[in-house]
Amino acid sequence: IELIREIGRLNPGGGGDKASGIRYVAPFVSELALMRPRIVLTSISHILPLLECEPYSIRSSIVTAIGHILVHISEDSGTTSNVDLSKSRNALLDILSDRVLDVSSFTRGAVMKAWISIVQTGSLPIDRLMPVTAIAADRLQDKTVVVRRSAMQLLTSLLEHNPFLGSLDPQPYHVKLAEVYETLKANIPEDIKEAQEAARKDAEGDEDAIQEVDRAALSATIAEGEALE
Repeated sequence: IELIREIGRLNPGGGGDKASGIRYVAPFVSELALMRPRIVLTSISHILPLLECEPYSIRSSIVTAIGHILVHISEDSGTTSNVDLSKSRNALLDILSDRVLDVSSFTRGAVMKAWISIVQTGSLPIDRLMPVTAIAADRLQDKTVVVRRSAMQLLTSLLEHNPFLGSLDPQPYHVKLAEVYETLKANIPEDIKEAQEAARKDAEGDEDAIQEVDRAALSATIAEGEALE
């Protein structure tokens, strides 16, 4: 516990060795939360201010740690009834919701992975189901490929672990998928678009071949976007 307090005393704006120190302790925070979540939870107020510091590595580590803690709280709530524990869970869920808009794509990606872990372990409260779904849908428009891919994985996990799966209306998701598809089509680079049009002419009359050309163009667009990351 004292070590966590010392980490919290690191000065985010100190620069030099202190700034480097924050980056170096980042992996320790998330690993400790995985192995000893209750210990980190009892002292988390000491490290939460570091979410405002510049190095994205410590911010990413803290949101990852929050994910581990939330999974632990969910498992622990099955054997204990604790109002304070419930309040802590809600507060940490709120922090994850806010951090999805972090300036760093690495931290946003870490937040999405934390949500995925929470969903896959059945640790997401039912009243958070729709807000988290909205977060995932919104991040499909993120400017970085890594976050968009994680958002798609989160949506998939939400569908697979949805407690209302039998009565789930798929129409909104079909609509969102169609929007993403149209966005990709509208942003195909000119060189890929020229090659696509030429290939479509060669395949004229063969609907299967034309569809394959269109899929290849979209795949090339996605690949080019990933190369620019």
